[in-house]
Amino acid sequence: MLSCISYLAAILLVLAWQGESNAGVNGLRLSDLPRNPDASCSWTTVSNALLTCKDVGASQPCCSALDKLLWDSGSSAAGCLCYPHVLYKFIEASRAEGLDVLALLDDCSQQHSMKTEWALKPHTACPAVPISATPESILLQLGPAPILVPGGTPTATWAVSNLLQSGRLMAMPALRDAFASGPVLGLGALISVFTVFCCIVPLYVVLHRFVLPVFPAYCRLDPAHRLVSCQHAVLLVVFTLQLLPQSILTIRCLFMTWTADYIMSHEMQVLLGFVVAMRAVLYIVEACIRSVVRFSWLLLVHHQLFFLVLVSAIWTLNAPAFMMGLVLDWMACLEVPLYLALLAYRLEFPTQQACFILVSACSWYVLTRVLQTAMLVYMIIGWAADPLVNRTPAFILTSLMCGAFTVIQAYTLVIYHGIWCKLKQEKEGQLSRGSSTQDLVCDVKDDSVGSLSKPLIHGST
Repeated sequence: MLSCISYLAAILLVLAWQGESNAGVNGLRLSDLPRNPDASCSWTTVSNALLTCKDVGASQPCCSALDKLLWDSGSSAAGCLCYPHVLYKFIEASRAEGLDVLALLDDCSQQHSMKTEWALKPHTACPAVPISATPESILLQLGPAPILVPGGTPTATWAVSNLLQSGRLMAMPALRDAFASGPVLGLGALISVFTVFCCIVPLYVVLHRFVLPVFPAYCRLDPAHRLVSCQHAVLLVVFTLQLLPQSILTIRCLFMTWTADYIMSHEMQVLLGFVVAMRAVLYIVEACIRSVVRFSWLLLVHHQLFFLVLVSAIWTLNAPAFMMGLVLDWMACLEVPLYLALLAYRLEFPTQQACFILVSACSWYVLTRVLQTAMLVYMIIGWAADPLVNRTPAFILTSLMCGAFTVIQAYTLVIYHGIWCKLKQEKEGQLSRGSSTQDLVCDVKDDSVGSLSKPLIHGST
């Protein structure tokens, strides 16, 4: 808790920087600090001096030894404590040994006029370390230290309140811009997006020509229903492959305290470049398909809202809006059982199996929508009280669209209820899904086979 409070103060010092030429009160400049703090300021270098002070307290020998190591010009570690992430590292390592570094430094300064300066000291002689919009600079200056503290209160490494931490980026434009130019809109994410593009067409071809024809019912479908069923199969395959990795990455992003190491890592690029981009590409393809065949206003409005959330967040670099979009995207991935239920019906699985899959899928869907609603309500209420966020257009628009999503997703259950009624009638012998009991040779190169089909439920997805 102390480290989070302390580090927030360090961030404020960082944001107060006015240029490298600004020196501290004793004339110390940024160029005077170690150029490679990871090597010069390692815990091994300073641990003996600090742990010796644990035994003797803030005595004159202890404080003089710290000055000689951490401030005198002849030492390679001189000025190390002016780096916030180095100070944070020492605080954490010393706490594990039972030593309060900040209290020790303060006592040495007050009782023995110690010369050593550190980033959190009031009126410190340390030069403020600038945040420039490059991942390398962010990592050098901040490293593994927590950089965002929601509401100005300390948080644990994992906490529900971390759902709100991205709102602090609105007060840190330099860090926000670095975040955007790095994992969100940077080259790595762009490479990931085009990698996704390369995978889509082959997946459609494989499913349509080699996998789905295994089911005789697919051969009996007309071209329009084949196209929609193939789309659902693609969504089923992709979402299934994404389910575990996206859940892990999204939970870490939403509930783990962010560090500079984390937000500039490849983990964010995988989450945003591969996972979210894949959903966007598939939604574009599905929207184009359903604009021509099996037209559905509900689906098109849903997909359009999805893109509006992403576009409004990216155009305005609004981190809270983007995080709400991330929640919606994760919940979309959790809809895997629904696509399995649709395929089970259209590919004429045995009625008993199709009913079981449908009931299980809808139960899971309701459970995940409750979780989604709880998370979004918590985020909206939390940010509604934050003046940095609550008046931004992207946040207001996204909050309204989240309400629209809830209504659309609730209505989706009506569609699946219609499928349930058809399956129930079939189970009772009042309806048959198959148009013929004879096996058909499925020539996927000739969609005229579709003329043998009997249309399925009119208006179903």
